Amino acid sequence: MAQIIYYFYSYFRVREQLNTQEWIKIRYSVPTGNFGDILAGFYARQMGLPIEKLYCATNANNILHRFFDSGNYHKSDKVHVTHSPSMDIEVASNFERFLFYLNGKNHTLLREWMSNFNAAGKLSLDSDLLAKANTYIFSDDVSNEETLATIKKYAEQFNYEVCPHTAVGLAAAEKISKRTGDDSKDVPLVCLATAHPAKFADAVKKAIGKDPVLPDKLAELSTLKTSVYELPADTLKVKQFITTTVDNFG
Repeated sequence: MAQIIYYFYSYFRVREQLNTQEWIKIRYSVPTGNFGDILAGFYARQMGLPIEKLYCATNANNILHRFFDSGNYHKSDKVHVTHSPSMDIEVASNFERFLFYLNGKNHTLLREWMSNFNAAGKLSLDSDLLAKANTYIFSDDVSNEETLATIKKYAEQFNYEVCPHTAVGLAAAEKISKRTGDDSKDVPLVCLATAHPAKFADAVKKAIGKDPVLPDKLAELSTLKTSVYELPADTLKVKQFITTTVDNFG
């Protein structure tokens, strides 16, 4: 629920930048694996925010993209390791909440769908329900190579470092816009950034050839004294150490 705020906050910031008080339409590209952040966008739309379209951006673990592309929500044989590990998810635990709205809030039907999915690993919806889903959400998937290329592109062209998850959102937005013709500059497009690039320094360095710039507070850590305590593999002694340490700081 708290993530709904992202959409309202960014929407009003966009209106400020455009110097308008009109209720303009807006689009969002959302990197997602568990369907939580983009579900918040869907809720924001249901609450009245004039979101024209949400873009579901996935990596190679693309069960969500395959659903919005074909209506087939089918498990894969394996989870792929990617440069955007927070999205390396086989099944999106928040997705059934969207399905509840998609089927007209029929909880009995939803229970049937999810029971069948849990048993067989597959859920296929008809073309009418897919078309209804696409009125809210388009999707695409982004490979590791595309992720790195996007990080490099934004660093070189805009002097802006992005984390690999954010890069997935940016790359998917470009792919969806080109594929659907949904690239009108009259409708602003916001990509939700998900982490500081320093959190995923290895992927960023692989893309741009150098370590990402650290935030000042994080950079200061390398100058601080490091304290190390070796403890035996004994639960009681670990608990005693924690209690004593906390009491000393109290």
